[in-house]
Amino acid sequence: MRTPTSAPLGTKFCYLVLMAAALAFGCNDATGPVPSRSLAPGGPAFSASDNSTWIYSSDYVDYFRNDIYCLGEPVHVYGSSLFRYHEVTSDAGNFQYHVQFLPQTPNGPPFVVVGLTTGRVFTYKNGGPFNQVYHLGPGESITVIANETYTGSDGTTLGDTYRLHITTNANGVVTVVREVPVEFTCK
Repeated sequence: MRTPTSAPLGTKFCYLVLMAAALAFGCNDATGPVPSRSLAPGGPAFSASDNSTWIYSSDYVDYFRNDIYCLGEPVHVYGSSLFRYHEVTSDAGNFQYHVQFLPQTPNGPPFVVVGLTTGRVFTYKNGGPFNQVYHLGPGESITVIANETYTGSDGTTLGDTYRLHITTNANGVVTVVREVPVEFTCK
């Protein structure tokens, strides 16, 4: 999967969080957040009739950014993110995701940020695994805050923070989807 050069995301985690949200709610049009499937109540919260799916996969990201001002240069972001997730949905419209990003190892594909002027290579630090759990049902909201750190070949540290907020009303209709652009810091 290729992300366009104007991608609002700067990290691998953010990209996969949005992918999970898109799977849960479908794509929205310009008129506002409208879910592709209803989260309307109609059955038990989580029961033996729940739908359960396990996915083991990876996602390849490849795009350019010129808005990481603290670096002073445009960058090329690319690499693979190995992950698995477990999705459980109920007839009542609740869903729960358990996402695990698998370890980055020397034998696996790298995930890097490369400075296009200096050639500095930033490697994803804290190679995992790490877990995230998301649950959302009628009348609930979730806020996701993700922080990542990349270490540069010259010792520079690139950090980022990402925020996503989703709210549903009592009928299970998504009423708010607010994504805050990624914030970057350099040390």
